[in-house]
Amino acid sequence: FEIKEIIALLDTLEEKYRQVIVMRYINQLSPPEIADVLGISTNAASVKLNYAIKKLKELVKVKYHQS
Repeated sequence: FEIKEIIALLDTLEEKYRQVIVMRYINQLSPPEIADVLGISTNAASVKLNYAIKKLKELVKVKYHQS
């Protein structure tokens, strides 16, 4: 995958999910740091991040017809 393709898929995610992926993988923040920024618990940040990753994987599978 090219980075611009991933960015295009990221742009289709809801803001709250795109935000945590950017914080984790672009800004290199840990889940506790993400939690601090968002004012939520570390567990909630981790859950949100895991859900966001799952949604992004689903988008990749749909775009590239992978199972």
